Amino acid sequence: MSESRLPKPSTPLRRAALRSGLRLGFRQVYGDLSSLREIEGAPALLLPNHLCSWDAAIAMLVTDEMGRRLRMAAAPRVVDAWPILRRMGIFPVERGATLRSAQMLRALGRDLDGADDAALWFFAQGCHVRDGVALEPERGALAVAKAAPRAQVIPVALHYEILEGRRAVAWVKMLPPLHEEPSQVSLAETIASATESLATDLRTGSSSYQPLLHPDRHTVLLRNVPCNVRLLDKALRHADLDLTFHAAMQLPGEELQRLRPQAVTAVLHYLGPLYGELVNQALEQRIGEPIA
Repeated sequence: MSESRLPKPSTPLRRAALRSGLRLGFRQVYGDLSSLREIEGAPALLLPNHLCSWDAAIAMLVTDEMGRRLRMAAAPRVVDAWPILRRMGIFPVERGATLRSAQMLRALGRDLDGADDAALWFFAQGCHVRDGVALEPERGALAVAKAAPRAQVIPVALHYEILEGRRAVAWVKMLPPLHEEPSQVSLAETIASATESLATDLRTGSSSYQPLLHPDRHTVLLRNVPCNVRLLDKALRHADLDLTFHAAMQLPGEELQRLRPQAVTAVLHYLGPLYGELVNQALEQRIGEPIA
């Protein structure tokens, strides 16, 4: 395959179709793509964990955000069942150490090495792996990386969570590029560390995640959980508090400290323990900031 045969970046129509399809499965998609600034002007080999079939659509969304040409490895049976995937940049890769697969992987690496605007996604684990389960990766990604010395090898972590019985929320985290050619052991450790890094961010409420599948203007992240501000405002009105959630977050520390118990109790009774705890944590964090 030559560089000229790589798929073109998404057209507005393809982009709209992708995002419309994702909205059927997800409430929102958030990503920390801060490592992108380190790979400008170089091809990218992205190595994510593999949880489910939605991973491919998330990868397409991230590639669209990157403004790059998508290439993605998939099992031959998947591509045979959906021939249109080839036109979207998805190609079949046979598992197993055969001469044919080795030749194809080396050719793929050479093509990647010569295309600065390409982004190749390779699910190194080779199959769906439940979150938190360690699995030795396949050697295919290593063969591609070896044949593409210019490519930036980037670990990527994916995670999905269903909140309050609604559609899932997805998170994507790109780690900094690897500076040494990975081995099979180090690749397994890298994927594990990527997923653990994302899990830590979600536990601590990292603010580095930005909307990729843009939520409506009424959605805010509280400790990485999307919350509907209109519902928070309604809960505050039920408690006869004449202010909105955004207005409350702008109050001076002493005043916010005085109103916090009443506000948290109102949200807890009206929206349940998840929203109550999230609002309590958000207000506590705001109170701890210097008073303007």
